[in-house]
Amino acid sequence: MANGKIVYTPIGSAEVTYTFVRNFAYGCESGYLDSDITQRAADGTLRGYSSSYRKQHFTCSFNRVSVTQKNAIDAAWAAGVLVKFYFDSSLPGYLEGRIIKAPAWTQDYGVDPYSGDFEFEEA
Repeated sequence: MANGKIVYTPIGSAEVTYTFVRNFAYGCESGYLDSDITQRAADGTLRGYSSSYRKQHFTCSFNRVSVTQKNAIDAAWAAGVLVKFYFDSSLPGYLEGRIIKAPAWTQDYGVDPYSGDFEFEEA
């Protein structure tokens, strides 16, 4: 199983890299922030125009997250800076954006592993 990775630079600090076991529940659900632009013509017909680029929004559901991984994701959100999110740490491709809301964690059966959602918005 491939590993994921987050990289960010807190204000006034050195770059922080955290590599984690890719423990997404069922992959990441992706969507787009901007929708197509539509206009109604004088004769009543609807015409659609797609914007040149639409930003992506991801929701990743994590299962069995360690305390270290939970703290790393929470720290990346608290830093409030752009985060590079690698779906596979061995590949060069990444998305750069922000964690848009505080991750909500629940403790599985009241013991160490956590579960929660990670919402990421492309910059």
